[in-house]
Formats: sequence, structure tokens, C-alpha cells
Amino acid sequence: MIKTVSLANCAEFDAYICAAPAGHFMQRSAWGRCRLGWQWQGLMCVDSRGTVRAAMALLSRRVSGTKLRLFYAPRGPIFERNNHAALAELLTAAQKFVRDNGGYLLRMDPQIPEGETKLLRFLESFGFRVSA
Repeated sequence: MIKTVSLANCAEFDAYICAAPAGHFMQRSAWGRCRLGWQWQGLMCVDSRGTVRAAMALLSRRVSGTKLRLFYAPRGPIFERNNHAALAELLTAAQKFVRDNGGYLLRMDPQIPEGETKLLRFLESFGFRVSA
């Protein structure tokens, strides 16, 4: 199940990011609060017991002179490395969220070790281009 998070209700989201081994301060709501000109939105994939399995903070801003929005997940998404099902659910929800909110691009830069080719191929299967 996907939960949408705003700056007003982000305590659970931030707790997950802080506890995750690959968690990064740029995925926390505090980073969204200090990024003037950007809007912050969080997405969480939660299992049937209510445990967060993956999360992604999305920063967005309008492209000058257009109605389009650029979306960026700095150092995200954050996820359990072997839980591709949760990551798939999160990525699908993020792509839909971006489309539904006038986005033309979703850029991510998760921290992935260089040799994890299986994970890189998995991300490519969602239409993402992987660059070094």
C-alpha cells in the first residue's frame, strides 16, 4: 500500500529515512523545508502490518514559462535492497504521481554500489536511464 506524506504529517516518513542504512538527509522533510521554490511530497510503501518498506521524497518545481513540473528524488528512493516488490510498488506510484501532477521528468539518484547490476537492470525495466 502506498501512503502519501506531506510536511504536516511526515514523522513516520522521517523515522524510516533516519533508521534506514542508506537513508540520507536529502530525503528527509527538513531538506524539503529549506529548498525554497520547491514543493516537497513523500511517498511510502507500507506492508500489511503497517511497516514501511520503501520511501521516496519528491521535490518538484514548475518549469518557467510552462505548466510542466520537474520532479527530483535527491539520494532516493530509500528501500530494502532485497525487497524489489516494495521498490516496484513505490516506483509505480511515483511515476503515476508525477504524471498526475504535470511532471515531465522524474530524476532519481539512489545510492547504489557500483557492482549491483541486477538492481540497475531492475530500474531500467521501469524506464529509468542509468548513468555512472
